[in-house]
Amino acid sequence: MIVISLLNRKGGAGKTTASVNLAAIFAELKGKRVLLTDIDPQANATTYLDKYISKDETSVYDVICNDVPTRSAIIDTNINNLKLIPSNVNLDKADTFLTTLPMAKEFVLKKKLKEIDSEFDYVIIDCPPARNNLTTNALTASDYTILPCEATEYGIDSIFAMNEFISNIQQCVNSNLKVAGILFTKKENTSVQKFYVEQFKAALKSYHFFDTEIRKTTIVEKSLTEHQPLIIYGKREEVTKDYIKVADELEKIIKETGK
Repeated sequence: MIVISLLNRKGGAGKTTASVNLAAIFAELKGKRVLLTDIDPQANATTYLDKYISKDETSVYDVICNDVPTRSAIIDTNINNLKLIPSNVNLDKADTFLTTLPMAKEFVLKKKLKEIDSEFDYVIIDCPPARNNLTTNALTASDYTILPCEATEYGIDSIFAMNEFISNIQQCVNSNLKVAGILFTKKENTSVQKFYVEQFKAALKSYHFFDTEIRKTTIVEKSLTEHQPLIIYGKREEVTKDYIKVADELEKIIKETGK
């Protein structure tokens, strides 16, 4: 089972969109057994898949904070081979709970995912836009991380902040964590964005940049509104093809790096 976290401390960078669509492509198109795990208290990945979990229903909060069996929180989706551990409003309390643990608070999610290790090929984690205990848990449990971002000045700042955070995780709790790459989202063919892409690549030479950039298009917003991943909503759309190319490249990266 390969665990992949998508993160960026800046909201609106396309993190959740990338999480859901990569998960759906691996499941629907590639036939992989995929578990999408939503650890963002905003629950946008959950609602993208047309799921709405009340505070009284079992969610990822119960897995992390109440030690309920991981399987009991997994629900079906409308996508072949794709399961979901949903989020709900209760997750707002999780960071505080993790802070109170006397030891090994970074390893809670990793331990819980081991319960279903043989049941999935991929676990894709949609992280909150923050450097907190939930994100630390996700990276501690992960084999790879992807950094979706926009080619803007604020995008560069957010990636530099995440770079330091990831380095600390690698040094302290998960030396096996690999950065699969930086994924440009909401890309427009403008001179300003081209400038910032060059700035990114000059400043972060040690990082891989995905060959494919996710174009900006209203189709993404429409798929969100319809609660259907792009592979279902618009399989022939160019932005869907972008995500398929990213999934193909991610598979190649995983194969070449040994897991």
